[in-house]
Amino acid sequence: MSVHAQMDSIEIKKYQIEQDKIWDSICTAETQLALEEIKLGKLTYVIPKGMVEMFDSDKELNQLLKKYKIKTTPQGIFCTVPYEKQFCYGDLMNKEIEKLYGSNFIEKKREEAEKIYITKNIYKIFPGNECDRNHSIYPLAKNVDEYIDRYRGDYFKDFTYPANYIHRKEGDLYSHTDIEFILTRKGKIKNLKVHSTFHNPYNQKFAKEFEEKAKYFIQNISWIPNKKSEIIVKSKETLTFLYDKYDK
Repeated sequence: MSVHAQMDSIEIKKYQIEQDKIWDSICTAETQLALEEIKLGKLTYVIPKGMVEMFDSDKELNQLLKKYKIKTTPQGIFCTVPYEKQFCYGDLMNKEIEKLYGSNFIEKKREEAEKIYITKNIYKIFPGNECDRNHSIYPLAKNVDEYIDRYRGDYFKDFTYPANYIHRKEGDLYSHTDIEFILTRKGKIKNLKVHSTFHNPYNQKFAKEFEEKAKYFIQNISWIPNKKSEIIVKSKETLTFLYDKYDK
C-alpha cells in the first residue's frame, strides 16, 4: 500500500470513529428522552422512512392511533449508519407500544389504515408491483411469483422466430419486448403500450411483428383485476418478454 493510500485509510478510520461518537451521543440522548416520555405516559409511534418498506397510509394510521393517545412521527433511516444507533428513540417507543397493546398491534393498525386509504382512493392507479403478492392477475397462476414464470412460458409456447432472425450469442444482452397497460377494476386493458429493443440492430426490422404478437397475447387473456390489501384496484402493469431465454 502506498503512503498516500495509508494516509487516506487512516483519515477514513478517524472519520468513522468520530461519526460513531456522534451517533452514540445521539442514541444516548434519544434513549433518555424516550424513557422520560414513556414514564409520563406519552407514547409516539416512530415510522421509519428510507431504507424500509414505505406506505401511503401514514395519515390514516395517525388517525387510528390517536384513539389510543399515541402520536406518530416519521424518521429517516440512512444506509451509512447502523440502524440500532439512529433509531434509539423509535426502538424504545415502539417496543413500549407493543408491550402495552400486543406484538402485532401496529401491524393490524397499518393493515386497517391501508384499507381506509385505498377505499378513499379507489380510483387511483396503483403500481402492480405494490399490490398483493398472494394474488395473481394472470388466470393460470395462483400468486405473483407463479404468474411471472407462467405468462412468459405460455407466451413462448407458440412463439416462432422469423427465418432470418439473428439469435442471441452467449454473453450478449437480451433483446426484449416491454409491455405496459392499465388494468381496470373490471379486468379490462387500457392504454396498452408495446416497445421492442433488439441487441442486434439487424433484428430491428422485426419490431412490428414481435410487438403485434405481444399485443395479441395480452389482449386475449382474461386478466383478473389486481388487489391491494384485498381490495380490488386499478393498476399499472408491466411485462417483459426476453428473447432467446424463456423459449429454450
